[in-house]
Amino acid sequence: MLSTSCKEMQRKYMDAGKDWNDSEYRQLGDIVNECDLSINKAIRELNSCLEALDKITVAVEEYESTNISENLPNTTNNTSVIFYGTSSINGTYRLPIKNKVEGLRREMQVKEELLRLYPESEGYVIINEAPLRNEDGLRARDPITNEGRRIDFVINIDGRIIDMIEVTSQTADKTEQIDKEIRIRNAGGNYLRINDEYLVRIPDDVQTRIERRN
Repeated sequence: MLSTSCKEMQRKYMDAGKDWNDSEYRQLGDIVNECDLSINKAIRELNSCLEALDKITVAVEEYESTNISENLPNTTNNTSVIFYGTSSINGTYRLPIKNKVEGLRREMQVKEELLRLYPESEGYVIINEAPLRNEDGLRARDPITNEGRRIDFVINIDGRIIDMIEVTSQTADKTEQIDKEIRIRNAGGNYLRINDEYLVRIPDDVQTRIERRN
């Protein structure tokens, strides 16, 4: 891991300083620090690229999931219809999906409850849609499906993760998602980024809890 290599380089440099501390040692220190800064900058830039790719992937998945082909169903005057394609024969139509709307409603409901339970005035930070990451801050992937995993809500206080919540309906089966999350965490994807600033390791005893809503 890049961050591990940086730490090891700094450690070896500090160890060398026990018996060697002259101008050449200090020059080497400048080089080590410059390398550390460059590597960490590269990690941040790579992470930004992956974040952008994740957003594009999510947008494409949402677009594809809302497409229906061939015939346009009967609609009322208050139904929003967007036409995609080059002709009325080969094109597809995109209609609002009830599941997506209902999912957003449930998340807003839970967010309001979390704000009361974990008030910002007491130092709590509520993070939405937090991707699991590895120790380098990169998006962690499931070794089986190669998919990432986002936690709906994460609660942080003073650099400590104390709660993680997945919001869903009363009947949705979340077994597959939770199993994927366990595999990712077991493979090293046990970190979250707080406010896009620093990484925090998820305590082993903190597991995502399922919050079901109508």
